[in-house]
Amino acid sequence: MIGNKTDDSYRWAEAIMTVRFDLEEGQLVDYIYPDDIFPEKLKKIIGYFSFPDSYVFSPEGELFYAFQLKFENEPLYCYSHFTQKKDPTNPRGYFQKSIVLVSKIRLIKIFKVVLKEINKLYFASNLDDTILRRCLESLNSNPNPSLVVKANEKFVVRLFENEIKVPT
Repeated sequence: MIGNKTDDSYRWAEAIMTVRFDLEEGQLVDYIYPDDIFPEKLKKIIGYFSFPDSYVFSPEGELFYAFQLKFENEPLYCYSHFTQKKDPTNPRGYFQKSIVLVSKIRLIKIFKVVLKEINKLYFASNLDDTILRRCLESLNSNPNPSLVVKANEKFVVRLFENEIKVPT
């Protein structure tokens, strides 16, 4: 069991977080919801892996990728949507941020679509972290994810593309 949750069998994702790059300290977790779900060491590990280790684009772009960790003998699937934009006010010259969804289920195509939509909402809100909490709650209000595995994944992807909304 992760954190203090007692029934996580119907959750799509355990947590959502943002990670930024600091020139002196490296990857730093800016925000995580729920905030008490992971120990600090695990937050740092997720933060470290949430940035790509390559020069994929220049100078701006977005990248989605997934990675897997083990925590308390359970797999955690982490889905990262990394964004890089030119920023002359930043000593590095770029604004860099990742939004990461952490889940116990492996649905890469679906979470790619979900994170793309969450990323749009987050940047449209001027980086308002409360949007992320509301997105996670909205995502977890959907039907049991184990039913999706039995359904047509392409249909579910289209459904999420049209249905990810931020409740007000």
